[in-house]
Amino acid sequence: MNVSCYTYIEEKMQAEIIKSMGTGFEDISLPKEITHTLACVSRPQTKKRHFSTEHKRKISEALKRLKIPKEGKNNPNWKGGDIKRICKTCNKVFYVEHSIAKRGDGKFCTKECWGKWRSKYRSGHNSPYWKGGKQKIKCVTCGKILYRKPSTLKRRKKIFCNHICHSKWLSINERGKNSPFWKGGKSFEPYGLEFNNQLREQIRKRDNYTCQKCLINQKNLRYKLHCHHIDYQKTNNSLENLIALCRSCHIQTNSNRNYWKNYYHRRKK
Repeated sequence: MNVSCYTYIEEKMQAEIIKSMGTGFEDISLPKEITHTLACVSRPQTKKRHFSTEHKRKISEALKRLKIPKEGKNNPNWKGGDIKRICKTCNKVFYVEHSIAKRGDGKFCTKECWGKWRSKYRSGHNSPYWKGGKQKIKCVTCGKILYRKPSTLKRRKKIFCNHICHSKWLSINERGKNSPFWKGGKSFEPYGLEFNNQLREQIRKRDNYTCQKCLINQKNLRYKLHCHHIDYQKTNNSLENLIALCRSCHIQTNSNRNYWKNYYHRRKK
């Protein structure tokens, strides 16, 4: 068997062989030069086959129906081949396909040349999307001069230099009733609106940041001192009814309430 013919079959006509192989080779469509080779390849384990006159006639009719695809200039869709172009960046001569040139592409020989051209003619003031660059603005909280893009200013009504200034502004302007999520103070229940962080810190400072039972200082703890209601009325948030306790001492007040109520009343006096 001719090896070069077998390679030709395998590379160029593999799809046609798969479709055409069958009893009688009725639909076979291969060049006339490799008809005999095909018969050998179809059954390589047997000896040379001898076809009948009828079988040869069928193969001959199939070959007459063969339409070999035309390539290059012989193809009716030929449009002149690759088009010569000169790179806009490095002036190198290169060729692009007709379809690529038709849609307006193929102006650069490589991506690197395209990137260099774009950084020079499509960045900053030369960009068609240029809107004046970064604009000068002040931080809402501290008044520091900042520079921000127009797109940032468009989507943000207030500009801050960092998250610290943002947090300070929120704590002043969007807290309590000024918050868009305010629901009448439900989060304070059942303690009342006045029992907030400022009041608790005021109680700790008054008691010198020391537990009023075991006298441990807040510096020796890993948490802030608790504020206990002496009369166990959570709505009574007067300064006389509040006392600073550590966590352990505060837990003790959950049992035998009358004893602890009298105990801390005496301590307050």
